Amino acid sequence: MPAGSESHPYYPLGVNIVGYAPNQSPVLELLALASGGCTLLLGLTFAVASHVRPALRMADRIAILWFVLSGTLHCFFEGYFMLNHKHMASAQDLFGQLWKEYALSDSRYMTSDTLVLCMETITVSPKED
Repeated sequence: MPAGSESHPYYPLGVNIVGYAPNQSPVLELLALASGGCTLLLGLTFAVASHVRPALRMADRIAILWFVLSGTLHCFFEGYFMLNHKHMASAQDLFGQLWKEYALSDSRYMTSDTLVLCMETITVSPKED
């Protein structure tokens, strides 16, 4: 293990993850906070859509919820990664800890892998028509 790096759960186990600090919050707490945030966002969106267009079909309301959730994840969650990828391994805020949990399935998110960074940047960047 390189000097100054702490043991981590990411594969390959020998990869150097600069500044790694284990999450301070348990997984269930992180999931509850993320789920609560999504529930609040989608509940408010549903209420506004129902108020603005009371005759809107349920299928259309569900489509609106999908687009709002998808857009929010791309802009805020993936945008967070794009802006903070160099310090992700030590992050202890909600999004940082969620990214560290996600990185257990793909450790490239902890090493500022160029491909992952480019892919996330493309999903966040506005599209030109």
